[in-house]
Amino acid sequence: MDGAGNPVDFSALVAITRWRRDLTAGRDPGPPPVPLPGLLRLERARRFTRHLEQSLGLDEPPPALPLQLPLSVLLSAQPACPGMAAAAPPPSPRPAARRGRELPWQQSATPVFAYRAWAIVRNRLRGVRVTWPVPTVMARCLDLGRRSGADPADVPHTDGSCGPPPCGIYATKAAADSLDAIEHDGPLALGVVALAGKVVEHERGYRAAAATAVGMLVVWEGRAVQFDGVEVDELFAVPDQALAAARDRAWALPAPGPERDALLVGQLEAIRGSFGAPAGSD
Repeated sequence: MDGAGNPVDFSALVAITRWRRDLTAGRDPGPPPVPLPGLLRLERARRFTRHLEQSLGLDEPPPALPLQLPLSVLLSAQPACPGMAAAAPPPSPRPAARRGRELPWQQSATPVFAYRAWAIVRNRLRGVRVTWPVPTVMARCLDLGRRSGADPADVPHTDGSCGPPPCGIYATKAAADSLDAIEHDGPLALGVVALAGKVVEHERGYRAAAATAVGMLVVWEGRAVQFDGVEVDELFAVPDQALAAARDRAWALPAPGPERDALLVGQLEAIRGSFGAPAGSD
């Protein structure tokens, strides 16, 4: 009974409880019985997970990764969509560069964690050279048509024969370096990426064959908000809508300066640390 002596209707609560039990048991309960934001998010996550399972040709859900990465990491070898070139004039032909000494590189099943930045422009996340339509992208060498004996499977190249800049997905070792990676007056997305495939190490960063954003921090209008798990996929798919939905949980930032930079660096390092990786340089 409520305060007025009327019976309380628990039917919605019962329906929600039954729906969540079916979801936890791995069944498909359909859309949530009540369109609450949290239930809708669980439903989107379920549909996204099932889509990945079907696109990967799996009959059963994939096993959990040791680092508990989002399912998009499973696509690091075969991404759902390659990076799309941002609007820019085609590069002018130039003679092939002289081959130099080989740079050190590694190829391991263990991801290398690093940092990146994107500008949010026209409802897309754009790096320095390409747009990321999904959290996972694979590098391509843009000089293949002008190089002799180029091997597309050997990206990123380490013999100095492509570029500048040489091919690969770029990421920084230090979180502080990612803050200055892109000059942009609008919303700026900072993130932790898991590098996979062939990874070339440089003094302050990496070039990789594939990269997956696993945790994001978006800075805009003097505020910041963090995105994790399936929220990362939503951010790359429709960043404007994802930011609008996350506005209520954003926190205020100090004015631009050392204090603000230190706060952002600490947050990024904490995100990286949540995946069991050390926060500093490797």
